[in-house]
This record gives sequence, structure tokens and C-alpha cells, in this order.
Amino acid sequence: MSRFLRPQQGLGWLDQRMPRQVLLSGPTPLTRWVDASPGEFWIKRDDLSHPLYGGNKVRKLEYILAHALNKGVQRIVTFGGLGTHHGVATTIFGRTLGLATTVILFDQPRTQVVEESLALLQNWGAELWFRGSLTRTLLSYALESRLRHPQAMRLFAGGSSIEGGQAFVRAAFELGLQVEQGLMSRPDRLVVAVGSSATVAGLATGCALMGWSTRVTGIRVAPARLGFFDACTLATVRKQANALSQYWLSWGAPRHQLCIDWDDDEFGLGYGLSTPQGTDAEQLFRSQLGVPLDPTYTAKAFAGALKWRAQRPDETLLYWHSLSSVPFEQILYQPISARIPSLSLDSTLFRGGQGGKFS
Repeated sequence: MSRFLRPQQGLGWLDQRMPRQVLLSGPTPLTRWVDASPGEFWIKRDDLSHPLYGGNKVRKLEYILAHALNKGVQRIVTFGGLGTHHGVATTIFGRTLGLATTVILFDQPRTQVVEESLALLQNWGAELWFRGSLTRTLLSYALESRLRHPQAMRLFAGGSSIEGGQAFVRAAFELGLQVEQGLMSRPDRLVVAVGSSATVAGLATGCALMGWSTRVTGIRVAPARLGFFDACTLATVRKQANALSQYWLSWGAPRHQLCIDWDDDEFGLGYGLSTPQGTDAEQLFRSQLGVPLDPTYTAKAFAGALKWRAQRPDETLLYWHSLSSVPFEQILYQPISARIPSLSLDSTLFRGGQGGKFS
């Protein structure tokens, strides 16, 4: 056996060993970013992963939903912030496959992106439980959901799971094929937002399996700890990457060395709170590509990519863009006559008095 896996070989191994519900429209494109630095700068356009609702969650759901269908479950319970893109994607693609979704929500700063995500959750028929704080949300996920939906499959925030991680091992192999085809040079550095670990862990594992020395750099956009427990740290990413690696070793893959860098600098004052550098990055990204960023994840991640670009101008850098760029009106399951009203935290809708969908 070769010391490392070729991209096509890795894809074949995954197809033989893990069920996949195909959702992606195909390999997501690469866009070259033009600036004055000598090294190449590329954008991996996962915003174009699906014409209905794009973003990186679509990749994870290919394996997660296949697993759910194989288990015969009829409902998925997950959780996230009010603007959870993961919750939206799970609701949309779950519904297209006949699966119901319950999303348990914790509060985050209200932006247009958050309001639109919340509207999409309601529009696509998710059962929504608003629990206010992250602590209460986690308790509801761990305990209440088991009482109210004992037969449901529980899915951690962000689709963080072995299935979600393997989806991004596959994504790394997809990128490997694009490099073999000459669409870009092998990246020296790959920069991506990290919230629930699976994306960075999968990309780092896939790059390592191909023998690449690419530094997979996670830009932290979520709280590092929940109480005394690590939640979004280099340790949590390495733990998940090591778990993925063990799967591949058990399948006969060669031993490999993970190359992960960690960047805490862009998180700012809190989850979902914008930063000055993120705002500048959003304006630049929109002006050059006509594509929006959100203050919670991608604005901070792209700000981090620009910082690494300035510090290492000779590197070939790839920023992995993870936010859907499909316009809000095109995603709606059914037209709505007006936007959902801006709701305060003491609204009876959130407390379960009115509105029906919330409890």
C-alpha cells in the first residue's frame, strides 16, 4: 500500500464503508482572491453547496441523515443559537426526506441573519423550544428531549459527530481532486471557522491521510468552555480528529500526522457579537464577491484569514467559506406575507403562551 491515500482512493473507501444521502450539487467551486501578496489566495465556495440552502452543514447532513434513515427514526432533536444555520439546514433537508426536527434554542444577539434563520426554522415547520440560556438549553437537550421524544435521534450542535467529521474528511478529498486537476496549488494553509470541532477535525484528518503538510487553521467563533468543560478548544478538535483517525486506521489506512493550528484572536467579546475587524472583513468580502458574511461565524473567520494572509504573504492560503449565499426569499418553504416580528425575550411566543411552534 502507498504511504498515503490518493483523493479518489479515499473517496472510494468512504463510499464502501459509510452510507451517504447525496445532497451536494457537486464539488463546490474555487474562487481566486486577487490582492498584492505574492502567494495565492483562494476561497472554497461551500456557500454554493446546494441551490436551496448552501453552506458547510449540507456536507455533514449527507452522512447524518443517511444514518438517521438507516436507524428508522422519524425525528431529529438538536440545538443551537437563535440563528442556528445547522438547525435550519437540518430542518430543511430533514423535511425533504420525511424527517421532523426539534430545535432547542438559546439566545444570541439579534441581527438580520439571525432573524432570517429563525424565520426559516418556523417556515419549514421545525418544533422550536426556546430555553434562553445555553445551560438550560443543554439540560433540555440532555433530559427534556428524552422524555418528550424518546425515539428521536439526538444530534449535537453544529452536526458535530463522527458522521459530520467524516463528511469533511470527504471534503478534503474533494479538494485533493481539485488540486490534482490543476484548479489550484496545494494550500500551505487552510483557514475555516470552528464552533463545534467537526469541520476542522475532518479537514485536518483528510489532509493528513493524503500526506499534505497543509496547516488547517481553526478560527474560534464559539465559547471555549462551558463551565469547567472544554467546548471549543484545540483539545476538543484534536480529540475529534483522533477519533476520526482511529476509524481510518481500523480500515487499514496508513498512519498520519495531523497539522492543526488554533486562533483565538477573532472571537471578540462573545458569541454572535460583531468585531471591528469582522465588520471590515464583511465589507471587503461583499465588495469583491457580492456575497454576505455573518458576524457570528464567517466575518470573524475571514478576518482571521486576512490576518494570516498579511502575516504569511508567500503562502498559498485557502479560506473555506461556510455560509449559504442563497437569498432568504428563495429558501422559503412557502411564501410569508411579512417578516416574523422582532420578538423580545419576555414575549409570550417564546414562553410558549402564543404562536404554537414555540414551547
